[in-house]
Amino acid sequence: MSYYIHAAKFFLKNVTEIGGYLEVTDDGKFGEYLPETAKPDGDIVEQSGKLIAPGLVDTHIHGLLGHDVMDNDWDGIETMSKNLLKAGVTSWLPTTLTGSFDQLNEVCKTIAAHAGDESGAKIQGIYFEGPYFTTKHKGAQNPKYFKNPSEQEYDAWQTSADGLLKKIAIAPEREGAADFTRYATADGTVVALGHSDATFEQAKACVEAGATV
Repeated sequence: MSYYIHAAKFFLKNVTEIGGYLEVTDDGKFGEYLPETAKPDGDIVEQSGKLIAPGLVDTHIHGLLGHDVMDNDWDGIETMSKNLLKAGVTSWLPTTLTGSFDQLNEVCKTIAAHAGDESGAKIQGIYFEGPYFTTKHKGAQNPKYFKNPSEQEYDAWQTSADGLLKKIAIAPEREGAADFTRYATADGTVVALGHSDATFEQAKACVEAGATV
């Protein structure tokens, strides 16, 4: 059953409304907005003085409250989900670090097996940050597992993830990076460029192949 929120300010698509009532539909989405002078007949949740905005989407998060995606522990991911929601995040991409093929594959399997069961912020996919990076700007990534992009590995991970691998970051100077970008983006995966010492031309080749982040 839908209901209305009464609050001080609403941040809506392309407009900010002062006061009034916002419908929350049966599926939990924002519906009709009504001004202060048009009080609705339905159930009203009073949030006087509060600001109401769409949920945030976190597309790059490795861990929270002592839990890490690379721990491959669904209970930890569930804890992250619940606490992200408390911070206003309603959708997120659990994000990996560079690891072995098998380690990343197991993370894919775990998330695929449980996605949809989370009780807080909803998992919209998995973000692979690595392992196709280079050493100079490795940051916190483990260079032991750096390698050139592989379409075969990507396919295996995507199968284990049940199609949930939605974003992957690569270094464009790696051999085969542009071809890999073309392959992954054709599958609907967002390709980002990072942890890289690429030249302009190397980066440009990946952008022209479909990299967008």
